Amino acid sequence: MACDRGASERGGTGSGFGKTIFLHGASSSGKSTLTRALRAVLPVPLWHISIDHLRDGGDLPSARITSVEFAWSAMRGDRKAGRAEADFHHVHNGLRYDLEVGGTGDLSKSVAVVVAGWQSGPRNSSLSRA
Repeated sequence: MACDRGASERGGTGSGFGKTIFLHGASSSGKSTLTRALRAVLPVPLWHISIDHLRDGGDLPSARITSVEFAWSAMRGDRKAGRAEADFHHVHNGLRYDLEVGGTGDLSKSVAVVVAGWQSGPRNSSLSRA
């Protein structure tokens, strides 16, 4: 799982904006668990936005997807079966993150790493160059 900060943290325009912690990782890698733990220790409010919230909130046509009435694979006819697995093996190649933590280790250590990184100031990650 990788973490990065938003433009306001890197000295972008609008110094009144908040900080961003961007958690990027595979499904079920511990991003939401880490976010809940960070909310408990960070000295500022943390707004958690997740693709799961869209799915579970009814913003995605879940019932139609489950019934195969609406199939993502049919919508992306240009992609061959197995493409997602192939993407998994190179999606992070060439990217630099502010820091990286694992989703299977000690949660308190991951929280400490993210909090320390969050407090330490700007770094040279891929998102800071975006």
